[in-house]
Amino acid sequence: MNKERDYFFDNLKAVLIFLVVLGHFLLPIHGDNPLVVVKRLIYVFHMPLFVFISGYFAKKIYKNGQYNFKKILYLLKAYVVFVVAIQIVYAIAGFEKFTEIDFFSQSGARGIYLQ
Repeated sequence: MNKERDYFFDNLKAVLIFLVVLGHFLLPIHGDNPLVVVKRLIYVFHMPLFVFISGYFAKKIYKNGQYNFKKILYLLKAYVVFVVAIQIVYAIAGFEKFTEIDFFSQSGARGIYLQ
């Protein structure tokens, strides 16, 4: 059983790793600097895409030419629970109101660095 590697995903993971490092270098930049836009753009998609790619290669996600939609739905439900839990922690800590929940701009650094 010889599985052929998909070099597209290998290269995509390498680019995402580079963006993680670049994003961390840009974290201290604030204000009107044009690099703030680059930093925010990187943080909008790099980790969600990394998680998606990792999930794509997880066991039982894709088998016999078909996707396991039950597993994908489980991962989406887990994401929603995680986002709500993080928002509760932010609300208790006083960083944000619970009603400010946004499922499309999640970042562990958002409360401190992305303002």
